[in-house]
Amino acid sequence: MSEKKKSKGGKRGGSQFPRISLKQSVEYATKLVSKTHIGPQPGNIIMPGVFGATSWRGEVRASALRQFGLLKGNKRGFDATRLAKDIVAAPTTEKKGLVKKACFQCKIIKHIHETFFNDAVALFKVRQQVLNFQVHPDNADKCMSIIVESMEYAGIAKTENNQIVFTESIETTDNSGETPEEKIDDIDGGNSGSEDTIDDPTDDVNNPNDNRNNLVGRANVQIKIDPSMDPEKLERLLSVLKKFGQI
Repeated sequence: MSEKKKSKGGKRGGSQFPRISLKQSVEYATKLVSKTHIGPQPGNIIMPGVFGATSWRGEVRASALRQFGLLKGNKRGFDATRLAKDIVAAPTTEKKGLVKKACFQCKIIKHIHETFFNDAVALFKVRQQVLNFQVHPDNADKCMSIIVESMEYAGIAKTENNQIVFTESIETTDNSGETPEEKIDDIDGGNSGSEDTIDDPTDDVNNPNDNRNNLVGRANVQIKIDPSMDPEKLERLLSVLKKFGQI
C-alpha cells in the first residue's frame, strides 16, 4: 500500500497532538537548526534533509516540532524558532530548562500538567484527560504514551508503580533562559493561547543596575480578579508583583 493511500485512511479527526515525542522532536530540531543556519529553507529541502520523508510522515514530524515551539514557517520557507536555536546552542546546565519550556509549548501537555500538578495519579487518569481534550478515542493510547514520555524527558513528571507523579511547573524551572519579565507574561497571559511571542527584554537594557526599573516600566501587568481565578495562580502573580515593586 502506498504512503498516499495510508494518509487518506490514517486521519481520524479530533484534537491535534504531537505524533512523536519531545526527545525525537529535539533531535529533528537539531538538524533543522543546522539546515537553516543561513535562513529559512523550502519544504523540498527541509522535508528530506531534516525529517527524512517527503510524504505525510514528514508533515507529521514537522507538526510535532511546531507544537513544541521548535519550528515556524511553511513549505515555502521553514525555519527554526529562537527556542530551538537556544536548545541547540545551550550548555548542558541550561539545556534542561529550555527543554522544559518546549514541553510546555504543547497545549495538551500543558493542560494535563496543570490539571495534576503536585499530584500522583494512575495512568488511566491521563488517558481520561486525553479524551476530555477531544483526542480521537482510537488515538488515545498513542497520545497518552507520547505525553508521558515527553514529560519524563523534560523532567516535569515521572512514572512510579503504574502512576505518574507531576512535578515542576514552568514558573519554577531553573536555568531556563527565562527572564523575570517572561515569567510575569506567562502568569498573567497563561489563558491567552499565544505561544512563542516574547521578545528578548535584554535588547533595550543598557544599564544592568536599572534592570528592575526597566522591567517594571515594560511589564505593565494588570490584575483582573474574578471568582473563577485559580487562587494559586493569583498568589504567584502577587508574589512576582511584590518582588518587582508594583504593589
